[in-house]
Amino acid sequence: MPVYSSNNLNPAQSLSTLSHTSNSFIFSSVDGRSQSFNQANDAKTSLTQQMDVSTATHTVQDGMAMAWLPYTLRWPCFLATVAFACLLEIAVVVVHSISWRNSGLVADDGSGILQIGSKFVPTLLATIYVFLTSILLDDVKRTEPFARLSSPAGAQADLSVCWTADAWWDALFSSFPNRRKKTNWAMLCATLAFVLGFLIISPLSSSLIVSQTVVSTQETQLLQLNIRPSMPIQAKPLSETYYRSISSVLRNVTTSAWISDQYAIVPFWPASFETAPLGPILFDTDQTWTATTSVFSTELTCEPIKLKNISETIVSDGGNGVTGGQNVVLSSERDCAISYRYAYNVDGGIVWDTPNNMDGVLFFYVNDSNTSVPPPCSQDEYYIAAVTSPETIVVGEACKASYFLGDSVVTASLINGQSIVKIDEQKYHANRKPISSTVADISTFQNAFLSSDWSVHLSASDITKYSHQAKRLFVGPGNLLAAMYDFSPDRMTADMTEQKRNITRRIKGRFFGELLRDCFNDNRLHNPVEIPGLIITSPRRLVVVSAVAITLEVVLIIILALLSVVFVLTRPARRPLGLDADPASAMSIAKLLSDDTDTMRSFLNIPTAIEAKAEVTSSKYWYGIERGKICLISRETAASATNRSNASTGAQTQRGKGRTDLDGIGNSTVFGIWPLIVLVIILTTVMTTILTLYIYSQGHKLYQKAFVYTVSVSVQGVDLGDVNPASIVTTLVAVTIGLWWGSLDTNLRRAQPFLALALGPVIGSKGASISYRSSYLLWASARAARRKHWMLFLVCTGAFLSQIRM
Repeated sequence: MPVYSSNNLNPAQSLSTLSHTSNSFIFSSVDGRSQSFNQANDAKTSLTQQMDVSTATHTVQDGMAMAWLPYTLRWPCFLATVAFACLLEIAVVVVHSISWRNSGLVADDGSGILQIGSKFVPTLLATIYVFLTSILLDDVKRTEPFARLSSPAGAQADLSVCWTADAWWDALFSSFPNRRKKTNWAMLCATLAFVLGFLIISPLSSSLIVSQTVVSTQETQLLQLNIRPSMPIQAKPLSETYYRSISSVLRNVTTSAWISDQYAIVPFWPASFETAPLGPILFDTDQTWTATTSVFSTELTCEPIKLKNISETIVSDGGNGVTGGQNVVLSSERDCAISYRYAYNVDGGIVWDTPNNMDGVLFFYVNDSNTSVPPPCSQDEYYIAAVTSPETIVVGEACKASYFLGDSVVTASLINGQSIVKIDEQKYHANRKPISSTVADISTFQNAFLSSDWSVHLSASDITKYSHQAKRLFVGPGNLLAAMYDFSPDRMTADMTEQKRNITRRIKGRFFGELLRDCFNDNRLHNPVEIPGLIITSPRRLVVVSAVAITLEVVLIIILALLSVVFVLTRPARRPLGLDADPASAMSIAKLLSDDTDTMRSFLNIPTAIEAKAEVTSSKYWYGIERGKICLISRETAASATNRSNASTGAQTQRGKGRTDLDGIGNSTVFGIWPLIVLVIILTTVMTTILTLYIYSQGHKLYQKAFVYTVSVSVQGVDLGDVNPASIVTTLVAVTIGLWWGSLDTNLRRAQPFLALALGPVIGSKGASISYRSSYLLWASARAARRKHWMLFLVCTGAFLSQIRM
């Protein structure tokens, strides 16, 4: 704490020097009592061996203990700070355990109150903690010189009356031991409690609670559709059956999530559902059902059909007329022969029918007495595409239909708003078996599929007739097959890819599934069967990130230990200050000075304009507090008195010469022009960035990848959650701005009384007797506004606003 003096030490001159000091002691003559230093000289050797004694007793003046403490170091306020940190620790542990046990705190419905609660509240609590510890550290720093002066051995001037610790790093380094002093545990612990707050707690607080998709698995009893009352199942196609099949094949319209082109799955659902979900959307929330259920399927085993023979013939039109035509014989590799006739006025067609029953084609293929009936085929059905002009081309396959039933693990889930049902195909194919007659009457399914009713619901012949195309023949499911090729037999005959076979399998499987869908509808009112299963939900929930929570829990425990040490070491019995009032104001400091001539003269020998010289010179003087007054307790020997007098004169001369340098040193760094310019640039950049992001977000141009990118944290395979770096960085920037602005606030609050004195004479309540050292944020703003200290009002208001982070 630099000290400035003049030749005549009267009160007015002493107060005039206050404008050159910030965090320092100012001494003036208070009374005329002489002080004796004989005892101090006798004890000089022993006193200089010990600078700080933990068992020091209170300094006593007029029989009363000098036990003043700042409010933050008094046990009610201090314990309130400790209790707040303890509540933070408890809160983090509680929300962490709840989130861990319940896979999150609450469901994230996107409401504003949840956003505020998950982001703003943790940051607000962290900011309050940092604010409380900053006040605590400030009071520990400003009372440290008095604690050193109050020790029985006193303290050297550079460690007491000339000692300053403006920034937290100054306090941190000053706490470490050196050859002249021991470790200052009280200030070290207070500094660490503050540093851990703004470097760890505040940045991590914004990432403590995040919104994540949580996967939760619950074993439960599911309900399965009971189809036993319909066994053996009979195929009873309805008009809706054909329409569902046609719309699914042609337009990919899903009529039921349980029915696909390959499988028909017996439905199951949670017991909480009132009715069986048979539609395309099973549920409207993110969840997955898993159970073992029955699965139906059908397959076609096909072999190519080749044109074997063509001959001229007479074809009857079914009435009295006859016309010319051709007799066509087809055969498969297994000698399955298919013979039919067509008139010349028929320009090809697509037929899907059974080879052993020509009834379905009598309208177009009229048998007469000369028609030969081919031998029975082992295949159940065939499909062909024929072109008769300019030459006869026939392609097709003879197929054997197989129907299977088996159990499989089935998973129903919601993906992109659609219900997707999947089976374990490997397990299903391993245990499936042909459908027995006790389960279903397969002949009814086969007859329904090859029925001529297809032309009632989708007549390809009528479509081509009204489009003024040549007469073509479409039979059975060939109507739907023709629609896949735009009703063009030419396109189908030209298709030599696997697509043709895939289309036929799709039509076959879809119609089989839709027939079973009718069975499901008929049995939905029957009592369902209970089966074991799993319900896996994946809702958006507010989750506590374990990595952040564990870090905060450990840091808060360390902080509680540090605060406990500070509380114990700052008790007056261990750390007496020798004060009976707050020494914050200039007038209070002046009242502490001893009027001893040697004490006052010793201050003149401490140069302040040259910092290095001041440190060397001040280390020669020892001061202490005796009877509530700061006085010199150790002097140089009498042999050096002359040199000391010369030094005093030199110091006065230096003071006169170095006033300009002194004024430059006295100015705080944070109020320099370049630091202020840098702060303005940072604030402008942050404001511009926020405004730009907001404008882009309104235009849907803000991509989320950079803002929601997370880093997974795991320890020995244990997933501790995802941390969002963007959230930490933005909070760290906000903390940096808050600390920077807080430094402006601290320095200006300390200098404001002297600034008021420098402007001219003012009353004590606006100058020498006022102090803003113990006033913070809005309270300091209110006091400054009441005294019309407008610059301080603006800075303190800005300091308050800089603490608000979301």
